[in-house]
Amino acid sequence: MVGGFQERPLNECADAVKLVEVTHKDAISAKAGNNASSWKVEKVYSQVVAGTNWWYHVVDNNGNKWSVCIYEPLPHTGNAAEVKLVENGHNEAKNPN
Repeated sequence: MVGGFQERPLNECADAVKLVEVTHKDAISAKAGNNASSWKVEKVYSQVVAGTNWWYHVVDNNGNKWSVCIYEPLPHTGNAAEVKLVENGHNEAKNPN
C-alpha cells in the first residue's frame, strides 16, 4: 500500500531486520540514550514513500521496548539508510517527518 504503513512478516524482511540488529544498532542506542548492546526486532512495518520508512517494534538486551523508524532511500540515490526516530515503548507506526 503506497502511503500507509503495512505490517510485514519478519521472515520476508531479513535485510530490513539487519538494519536494526546489525547496521544501525549503535546509532539506535545513541538516539535512545541507553547502553544497549543488542536489539531484537519483534515486528516490522513498511511505508512506501520516495524510498521506504521501516518502523520496528524492538526490545533491547535490557528488556526495554522501543519503536524505531529507519528511512531507506531509493537505491539510485546512492544514499545510506538513516535512523530517523527512536521512541520508548511499542508505539503506532507513523511518518517520522
